[in-house]
Amino acid sequence: MHCDEQVDRGESLRRQTARLRAEGERVAAQVAALAAQRASIEDAVASTLDHAAEVRPGDADRLRGLAEHARESARREREEALRWSRYGRTGGADDRST
Repeated sequence: MHCDEQVDRGESLRRQTARLRAEGERVAAQVAALAAQRASIEDAVASTLDHAAEVRPGDADRLRGLAEHARESARREREEALRWSRYGRTGGADDRST
């Protein structure tokens, strides 16, 4: 391979790497947004279940347990959203493990 070909190949690889990094950051941002939306939905489910527990005293314990499970799911989704948003800002797969 000639020197000019090596330079061209190197530049091509740098451009491809930049495109892939940008795409990865875009996907990470979308995943973070989806996780945040899921957290919001779980919060709404928990609220609905809490209300149902108030109006259905015979089922209150079960409904409150389900509400607590929904709140825990919302907490996990918020953590996942944060991990993915960090991943997108820093551009590294290792950042998802924090």
